[in-house]
Amino acid sequence: YRFLTLRYSSRRNPYCRTLFTELRILLEHFVMKPSCPAFFRRMCLNSIAFISRLAPTGV
Repeated sequence: YRFLTLRYSSRRNPYCRTLFTELRILLEHFVMKPSCPAFFRRMCLNSIAFISRLAPTGV
């Protein structure tokens, strides 16, 4: 977790932050399709919200 936090908050190399953002957008797009089961959608969105709360705020 500490390594990911440092990589995410790096100002010199924003690649990890960009990668995590793109993965989040891709997953949100996938779970919002009507063919996605509601329990899986809820589980993914709750997981995204939890992980987003763990992200450093000083970025």
